[in-house]
Amino acid sequence: MKQDEKLVQDIQKISYKIAQARKWVFAIIYKGQQLFDMIEKSYKERVPDTAPAFEFMKRSEKNDEILKIEETFFLDSVVKAKKWLEKIEKLDSSNDKIKDALNVFEKATTARNVRQHDEEYIEREYSKIAKGRIKNQGESVLGMKWTFIVKDKYYCLGNVNVSEIISEAQKILPYLEDEKLVEKIFLINKFP
Repeated sequence: MKQDEKLVQDIQKISYKIAQARKWVFAIIYKGQQLFDMIEKSYKERVPDTAPAFEFMKRSEKNDEILKIEETFFLDSVVKAKKWLEKIEKLDSSNDKIKDALNVFEKATTARNVRQHDEEYIEREYSKIAKGRIKNQGESVLGMKWTFIVKDKYYCLGNVNVSEIISEAQKILPYLEDEKLVEKIFLINKFP
């Protein structure tokens, strides 16, 4: 009976890891699409019509702040997906889709940490600048605070390609949705 209980526990652990990875990969796609929708809306609102200039600026600043909040949620989703995919990779290390996703998601980890702990990073960077250790601010953490779009590619915090991350999430999601994935991973790990 104990062997059966262990078998059930192993299957439950694998199922849980897959479910968590699937949830966070889906969150990447969902939050990423929300970001693109917000940018499109923001650009439409930035075109001043008959609104006074001050109201236009106020509306734009509010949209920019909301966009930064949503980017943070997006980056959190990427980091969470990455952590769960790393756990699955340990169980299915031969899968190239997982490796590809982890490579693409890697830049988001630093960006997410900068966004989550911005006050610490900024204080540390300003300290280095004041001491003359950083001459080119473009290479520092302070250079990572910008969000921009170049030829339909959306970069948040300077170097995180949102489009590429969404595309990679869309590639890995079918693997995570495979109904036989638990069984495959179980067999890989129990019967070498």
